[in-house]
Amino acid sequence: MSLVAALIYWVIISLWLAVLTAVGVAFVRNPRTFGAARLLLSVIVIDTVRNIIENLYFGLYFGGQYGLFPAAIVGALGNPTYLILPKVMNVIAASAVLGLLVLRWLPQASKERAEVDAAVHEKTVALNREAEERRHLFETSLDLILVTDRRGMLTRVSPSALAIVGYQPGEMTGHNAAEFIYEADLEATRNEMRLARKGRQTRNFETRYVHKDGRTIPLTWSGVWSEPEQKHFFFGRDMTERKAAEKNLERTRAFFNSIIESLPAMLLVKAAADGKVVLVNSAAEELLGYDRGEIIGKTATELFPLQDAQSILRQDAQALALGRAVEDEYTLTTRKMGVRRLRMKRFPLLNEQETEQYVVAFAEDVTAQRETEDQLFQAQKMEAIGHLTGGLAHDFNNLLAVIIGNLDVMAELGSSTPEQADLSSAALEAALSGAELTRRLLAFARRQPLQPEEVDANTLVSGITKLLGRTLGEDIKITLDLDPATKPIFVDRVQLETAITNLANNARDAMPAGGQLIIATRNGHLDQDYIDKHAEVDAGEYVVIEISDTGLGMSPEVTERIFEPFYTTKGVGKGTGLGLSMVFGFLKQSAGHISVYSEPGLGTTFRLYLQPSQLRSQNMVVEAPPLQPSYKNEETVLVVEDNASLRAVVVRQLKAIGLRVLEAENAQIALNMLKDDPKIDLIFTDVVLPGDMDGYTLARTINEDHPHAKIIMTSGFPGMRFKDTELAKSLPLLSKPYRKQDLVRMVREVLHERAQRVS
Repeated sequence: MSLVAALIYWVIISLWLAVLTAVGVAFVRNPRTFGAARLLLSVIVIDTVRNIIENLYFGLYFGGQYGLFPAAIVGALGNPTYLILPKVMNVIAASAVLGLLVLRWLPQASKERAEVDAAVHEKTVALNREAEERRHLFETSLDLILVTDRRGMLTRVSPSALAIVGYQPGEMTGHNAAEFIYEADLEATRNEMRLARKGRQTRNFETRYVHKDGRTIPLTWSGVWSEPEQKHFFFGRDMTERKAAEKNLERTRAFFNSIIESLPAMLLVKAAADGKVVLVNSAAEELLGYDRGEIIGKTATELFPLQDAQSILRQDAQALALGRAVEDEYTLTTRKMGVRRLRMKRFPLLNEQETEQYVVAFAEDVTAQRETEDQLFQAQKMEAIGHLTGGLAHDFNNLLAVIIGNLDVMAELGSSTPEQADLSSAALEAALSGAELTRRLLAFARRQPLQPEEVDANTLVSGITKLLGRTLGEDIKITLDLDPATKPIFVDRVQLETAITNLANNARDAMPAGGQLIIATRNGHLDQDYIDKHAEVDAGEYVVIEISDTGLGMSPEVTERIFEPFYTTKGVGKGTGLGLSMVFGFLKQSAGHISVYSEPGLGTTFRLYLQPSQLRSQNMVVEAPPLQPSYKNEETVLVVEDNASLRAVVVRQLKAIGLRVLEAENAQIALNMLKDDPKIDLIFTDVVLPGDMDGYTLARTINEDHPHAKIIMTSGFPGMRFKDTELAKSLPLLSKPYRKQDLVRMVREVLHERAQRVS
């Protein structure tokens, strides 16, 4: 039994050593496997059960020896046969553990080992592939990849260095990166490296490198510090093209901004969704009276009065609904400039992504243009009325010339009774009054004859004021404000006195309860701003005569029409409506200007602008003294007049003073008569003639073919020069209607001058 027991003990030892060896090998080969842990747990459980049974056996055995249990137990357990039982249990436990290890846990461990080996292989392949990809990326990257140590020494440089900074990778490796960094960026780059090491975070920054040829290369970098490898990894992208593109974009933006800012028209861009302004230019700031910051983000209802805002919103909605440009013109009340007339064009616009819609509005301030157009229209209307009145006056003059001429002839006949003489005298007086009326019409039409001379405005005003003091009445106080430095003017004295008297009489009528009349003179200047609003006058120096009253004043509606002929605010029979028209025409004919300012209840001011004498050519009209010639049918006069009645009167009057008179109704007949009778001394011709030739064309032909013949022109448009030539200016002109003595005096003058030349 001793040998058997010994062998059993060695078997047990061998079995447990085998278990420990198998477990150790399995754990070393695959330390992560759960099989080893389960095996050890099973061994512990089995050995624990064995130990409990073994210790229970020996506890009963020794307890029986010491009297703790019945002696029979000791006898039974002390049998050598039973003493082998714990050893057998040890063998069984060891065999069970070894069996489990061999039959289950070792295959499981092998399987897990194979799985681990496969996983390791797969990871190795993946790592190798990743490493290859990284190498390929490093070798082919268009970006510059740099690897440096803590001190900035380059350990690896990507091949892209040649394309970006002009160096081969080998030329940079082993050198400090500071050798290639633009000096001004060096300290900032070092600071980024320190922050990367300290914060263990990726740093993004810009640093310029110096190209091999000396130019700087802007690079944007991403850098990271690897603590395990103790290295910096940098990825730099060449920003040269991007910087150039950004500069081009900035220049383009600046160019378009310059265009937008220099636009003379207002530009507003509004978001279609909420109507808020997102873009505005300087012209809009100036027109609307808001700073840019006050406009951006605001809607039309926040910027304009409600009525204007609603009109703008309707137009915006129409442009969006139609999907095209919409143009309109309307008035807009602005913050500083008041009511303005705008011509606005708006159209819808999508952004580049076509996700947001806008309304683009261009607005041009046409207020001044419309005012100028209104003034031009008014001037054209006055011009048209002038032509009409001038034409009527011309025809009326022809009629009056016939009437007056015949009445003069009747008076000279002297065969009438006293009653007939009175009737003829009354008729002549009425005809002369009609002639005065036509003179006023011609004054408005700027076709009256003027006799300009150099006039001292202060002397003229002072002189006429004495007369006005007696005619205006004691209730009107006249105040003079005469500037001693006022320049002399070149004007028809009588017409200017008449104009001032007319304005003074109107002022008296506007002050029924009395008031003050102020007449002032001064030197003045009309600048370009004024001319822009009054196209009918030229800029320059003027002498200003100002007539102001403290009367009832006029409304704007009346002020706009006061220079129209036959327009009057006076009662029936109290005014012809030609007074101011005559003043207007006289000023225009004298190359001057008249303006009026009036406010109801405050008074009215008229300003007469006349050019200083040194600016005007002084063509003085000298009248010969009246003569009563008597001819002996030796001188021949050819009368060219298309109006048969008037022609007959003129022929009769000229024959009455002893002249031989021929007559023609048009220019061609007159030329034929001159050809037949070249000894004609004087041609008395109307300016306006039927056919292809007018009076001045006829006169030119006569001067060329018959230079010895003298010419007198006559017209219902006195003073008018149809053609601005030296010939037209040199010919004497007799205005219709004229008295016989006027005709005789001018004929006598011309014939006398001819006779002196011949002699």
